[in-house]
Amino acid sequence: MEDGQRKHGGNVLNDWTQDIADEICLRISEGETLIAICKDIHMPRCVTVMGWSVHDKHEFRDPYMAARKMWADSQFDKLIEMINQDPREMGIFEKFGNNAIALMREKCTNLRWAISKANPAMYGDKLDLAHSGEVTKRIFVVDNFDHVRFKDANGRIPGAN
Repeated sequence: MEDGQRKHGGNVLNDWTQDIADEICLRISEGETLIAICKDIHMPRCVTVMGWSVHDKHEFRDPYMAARKMWADSQFDKLIEMINQDPREMGIFEKFGNNAIALMREKCTNLRWAISKANPAMYGDKLDLAHSGEVTKRIFVVDNFDHVRFKDANGRIPGAN
């Protein structure tokens, strides 16, 4: 553990200050996790920061959510760097052997998923929900519970006179 960091958080600092809020948003937008940020001695606990956002204390929610979207941008850049980097240069073959490629693929997949959830408008799957084609209406008609016939969209029973 580095100097100036807590193992599990636990700082009793709960007082909101603009400087702390700005630092949190800046560090998140640069790609740090809230957990890592809140391990610093001068930072509040994660649950405190989340409470500031949920309860919109001092209008913290909007800059915090904007920082989360910028986090997705920074992680997208990190993902591109990971893809472009030669695994042999990263030293993972020595550590993981033949599993290195599978490990890199899994890391990229998980990072891509997290990015798509953090900023779905920019990085999420595009869904085409526009309807095209025609609507067909079928009506079931039961006669004496012996057999079932269908009516077409005009209310006629096909095959009936």
